[in-house]
Amino acid sequence: MVVGQKAERDHGGDEAQLSMQLLGMLLSPDEAEVAPEDDGLDDALSDALDEDDGAGDDAGDTGPGDTCAPRRPRRGRRKLPEALPRVEIEVLPPEVLQEGLSSFRRIGEVVSEVVERRPASLVVARIVRPKFARKDDAVETVEDQLSEETPEVPTVVIAPPPERPIERGLAGPGLLAHTIVQRWQDHMPGNRQEGIYAREGLVLSRQTICSWHQQLADLVEPLVEAMLADAFRSPYLCVDATGVLVQASEQCQRAHFWVLVAPGRHVLYRFSHKHDSEAVDRLLAGYEGYLVADAHSVYDHLYTRGSVVEVACRVGGGVAAPAPHRPGRAGFPHPVPRAAGLLASAYL
Repeated sequence: MVVGQKAERDHGGDEAQLSMQLLGMLLSPDEAEVAPEDDGLDDALSDALDEDDGAGDDAGDTGPGDTCAPRRPRRGRRKLPEALPRVEIEVLPPEVLQEGLSSFRRIGEVVSEVVERRPASLVVARIVRPKFARKDDAVETVEDQLSEETPEVPTVVIAPPPERPIERGLAGPGLLAHTIVQRWQDHMPGNRQEGIYAREGLVLSRQTICSWHQQLADLVEPLVEAMLADAFRSPYLCVDATGVLVQASEQCQRAHFWVLVAPGRHVLYRFSHKHDSEAVDRLLAGYEGYLVADAHSVYDHLYTRGSVVEVACRVGGGVAAPAPHRPGRAGFPHPVPRAAGLLASAYL
């Protein structure tokens, strides 16, 4: 009991000591030199916590009066990137505003910076294509020129319309790219995008956004195929599938998404209604090399040909080593969702 009371007193003394140290730091003369926008509270608290970590070694060596002990160098505030645009706002004292600049002499200035954000805004780009008619002194009016027009020498010339990702589409490249990033990078579905654009004054339905993305999928298909061809040239590939539910009229149907990873190069996705050998053949048509996959039987026919080498491992701590399969499946090594260096598993 005596030991417990002594420990409690020591703990209470440590708390009081820490409180006095914090108070001394916050009121020390050094704090008067801190810039107005940096009050130094974070550094003071950090220093106090660092000192508290070693308080148990020599609890009697420090006291409330030891507030002038040497402190570690101040870390300071991280500088704002120079690439960010800057807007200068000049704030004048009330006296100068009342009496006018002519009554004062400017002797210097104090500059501080804060980060602000401008609200995102939509803009309508009006594309104007002027029409021109060649000058001809022998013809009085443009109508007369048009009557004498030939395909080789057109009378009226006009610039061709700029190319758009979606022909005759309402959205320009910037808006289309923004909706794609929001949906697949920021995980923002169409209904949320619909509400966001409504607050900005643009009535844009989720059906329209989905229609845009469907048309853009056809546009980027050649690029995706080129990525797949480049992935097949990598030292090895990682592949896996996950089941998904697809909406249907009466009952949701079970389908599968496949992910194909070329570590350090590409991550590609494919869809199939069934998880079978035919889906694997469509996904890996023409591939020869090492394949990191689980022990499912849909891959077995690939290994019998000899052109695809079966690879399965657990990646952890920078070392690839065999590991037992999860319970309920064959005792065969399989990839897990971890990565080390250029090695990566096929799971998401």
